[in-house]
Amino acid sequence: MITQTQKEGESFLLIETPRWKAEILLSVGSNMLSLTDRRIGLNILREPPDLEALKKQPEIYGFPVLIPPNCIHKGKFLWRGRQYTLPVNNRFGNHIHGVVLREPWEFLDASEEEEKTVVRTHYVYDERNSMYAGFPHKMDVVLTYTFLPDRVLQKLSVTNIGDSAMPFAAGFHSSFRFPLGVRTPEAYRTSSVRVTVEDFYWEFDKAVRFAPTGKKLPWNGFDTYRTGKIINRVPVSRQAPLKEDLLDGKEFLGAVLEYPVSGIRIIYEFDRKYRQTALWNWDGDEDFFCAEPMSWMADSPNLPLPDSVTGLHALEPGELWEAENTIRVESEKTGENG
Repeated sequence: MITQTQKEGESFLLIETPRWKAEILLSVGSNMLSLTDRRIGLNILREPPDLEALKKQPEIYGFPVLIPPNCIHKGKFLWRGRQYTLPVNNRFGNHIHGVVLREPWEFLDASEEEEKTVVRTHYVYDERNSMYAGFPHKMDVVLTYTFLPDRVLQKLSVTNIGDSAMPFAAGFHSSFRFPLGVRTPEAYRTSSVRVTVEDFYWEFDKAVRFAPTGKKLPWNGFDTYRTGKIINRVPVSRQAPLKEDLLDGKEFLGAVLEYPVSGIRIIYEFDRKYRQTALWNWDGDEDFFCAEPMSWMADSPNLPLPDSVTGLHALEPGELWEAENTIRVESEKTGENG
């Protein structure tokens, strides 16, 4: 069942299937604020305490869409002879999180079959957006969620509807509850995150640029994300390229969040067009963890690295860019996977 509704003047979509219950806030970025697995009775995403908190920082709740993701130094970059200027909107003097995050999206269409529910929302970026003068490219952005008995598919589709190539990147600031379920000392001690990162992460200049430098730094023994890092209420802020690995004997790219006390595992598999990630949990004491798929590394246009490394993509007029992630929840208590 799909329902359009209003809460405190904001437009929402409610989706209910035998397995899943979800809530999408259309009027602030088409952000999925909750995704509940009915079998375990838990919402796996970080919800805001109220709508005011959400409007103040929409990037830290649910599944916010970022185009482009992460930061751009001073909000400025030069690409193919054109100067781009996005508003400085963080305390470090940079632009963060792109041009669609806070915008009102529209319900596009939906379909319901016996075991498949599909919901599509969209946003047209053009002259009506306050940032258009500094980033003058038109695009049609479509977000599709497909609810299946064993998984949820998250597809982002972007078409360049302008007349010139645009510097393009996309991502999700995906925010998961952490730990999930019970919050005992043991749950905090044992909950872990595994991410299929390369054997290095990007150096971050915390003194001047507050952005990546392009230099590679090796993970230390404490940062064992590739094999599964225990997150015991400590701050995490890392950005790194992704690398294929194996999960249950199959090729895998993405993140796995393990909650041994609750007997739950969340698998967030990234489309191969997302080759970078940001890992973040603020100060580490607010019970969430962001495992963010990104198609470029932060501040790509300003780095002395080739596009093949940074992920910056020239989206040509009429070109469609698409990428689809997969979310699965496994529970020992139900005796089922998927």
